This record gives sequence, structure tokens and C-alpha cells, in this order.
Amino acid sequence: MKPITQHVQDSFESASPTELSPTQHRKKPLAFLLRCISNLFVSVKDASPQQSQQQDIPRPMTMSGLLSGRYHKDISQHSSPADEAEMKSSFENDKEDQSVANPTFPDQRARLLAQLGIREEDTNALPEDIEKLIASLSHIDVKKRIEATHAIADIYTELSTEKQMHARINLILMTWRDVETYARIAAIKALGRTRMPDVSEALQVALRDEEQDVRAAAARALGNIPGQTPIVLLVAAVIREDEHWSVRAAAVRAMGDSGERAFLNTINLALDDEDDSIRIAAIHALAQLEGLNAAAHLSLIAQRDRQPHVRHAAILELEDLSADDPTDLNIGDYKRHTEKGHE
Repeated sequence: MKPITQHVQDSFESASPTELSPTQHRKKPLAFLLRCISNLFVSVKDASPQQSQQQDIPRPMTMSGLLSGRYHKDISQHSSPADEAEMKSSFENDKEDQSVANPTFPDQRARLLAQLGIREEDTNALPEDIEKLIASLSHIDVKKRIEATHAIADIYTELSTEKQMHARINLILMTWRDVETYARIAAIKALGRTRMPDVSEALQVALRDEEQDVRAAAARALGNIPGQTPIVLLVAAVIREDEHWSVRAAAVRAMGDSGERAFLNTINLALDDEDDSIRIAAIHALAQLEGLNAAAHLSLIAQRDRQPHVRHAAILELEDLSADDPTDLNIGDYKRHTEKGHE
């Protein structure tokens, strides 16, 4: 069996210039893709000596096809002709309604796993069932793609090392190439839940997405990824003055989620930001990283900030801290003092 890296190389050598050109919807540099996938291969090349002897399971699509943005060409190998016709008909009928504002993901995931023969309480499914689930990331229906993304995130830790790598590669491609904003966001969140350092470069590309919601999701996902690269990327996102406030606030929130004290200087700067949402995010992040040591700083914010909802956010964090150690803070007396000072 040829190694996976050789399959990737063969795909690029055999692809025509037209195939390798980015689509009009998703123009992403191939260099980033090659480098990121290379990192994925390196991270698992010594994972299991038996993997090189495993049976070569057909992939859901060619790498050159994925790179050219053709998601739905090879999904038919996992579907009957009737199912494929039904999917295409459903796609045409629902073309005008591609938003998934309030999907019931638990129910949808359960149905999807049931269709693939995978029990949620026992994820030791057959390799071909896992392949079908990963192949669903390129389903013609955006809702199916999002369902598959959430299902993979839920069972990711139960997958073999090889399947985890395969899932990450397809999630990265979905992050960069999917034409639907909600699908890209779902893929980014799933990558964050893997907590694998080798996805940080993919999230770096997502931080330059044209949609601010996608960039915000990438910032939050980076908070789950260990390593020096996410630290640099998050700090850059916060201090970038021309960045949308929602992305900067998401980056500050991610700093708190990461548990990295290296972010304290940036968080303290964000406490004085002109945008209220960023100050609130910084208040929450400071409490996460410092705990009771943040009480004095939060007290000053609760008394002096110019916006009442920001002061209220600081009080809420103080209340949470007092719940952890009631003897250390007297929030009732403090709130009365604060309210009197702002009458």
C-alpha cells in the first residue's frame, strides 16, 4: 500500500492546472494546504507500526477534486442511485433555504449515526462506517455536512489515530473550501475540539476568512489549541485595530479559555479598550486566569467603568469568585457600595 503522502503527491502531479485553480467562492493558497496536511502526516507517522499493513480503504474523494472545490462528485460511492437522486432533488428544492439558524443537532446526529449503523454509546464501528461519516462532510446538502461535523466532533476521541487524521484533513478542507458560512463555522469548532496542535495553521487561514463570524469562530477555536502559534495569532487578532469587534472579543475570550497566563498583558490592555464587548470579554478572561487574585482589579472596574453593563459584568465575576471562597469577598456589601457610588 502506498503511503498517504504518496497519494497526496500523486493527486497533485496528475491534476490539471484547471483542477488546481481555486474556485471563485473559496480562494485559499495551496501552499498553506500542503504545509498543513504535511504537518498532519508528520504528527501520526509513528503512531502505529501496524497501520502500514492495513487494508487500503477507498477515500471518499480525490485530493485534487477537494482542492478544486468539487465536494459532491464522489459521494455517490457511498449512496445508492435512488439516494443520490433524492439528495440532488432535495438540494434543488431547498436551494433557497440553506441557513441552519436553529438546528436540533443532537437529534440530527442521532439520525445520521443510525443511518450509518453507528451507535452513539458504542463508537467501535466498522472502518467503512467511519469512512461514510467522514464522507458526509462533503454531502451535497449543507445540513448533512453540518450534522456530520458535529457527529465527528462527538466521537473524535474514540476514533483510531488514522481515522482522526483523516477526519482532521477533511475538516480542514471544509473550513477552507465550503461555500456555506455555517458549514465553515461548524468545521472550525470541530477542529478546535480536537485540541491538536497541527490544526493551528488551518485556523490561521480561517482568521483571514471574508466572513467575520468565521473569523470569530477561528479565534475561539484557537483557545483550545496548545502551543506557541495560537498565542501569537490570538494576540495579533486582539491588537489589530481594523478587525471587527466580534473577532477581537472572541480572541480575548479564547485567551481565558486557554488557561495560558502568557495572555495576561494583552487581557489587561483589553480591559481599557474602547469597545464595551471587548472589555466584558477581558473581564471574564481575567477572572478565568487569575481567580481570586483578580478581585481587586474587578472591584475597581465595577466602580469606575463608564458603562453600567460593563460594571455589572465585573460584579457578576466577583459573585462567581465569592461562590468559590465566600469568606474572602463580601459581595452584598460591595454591591450596595457600588450602587450608592453611581446614584
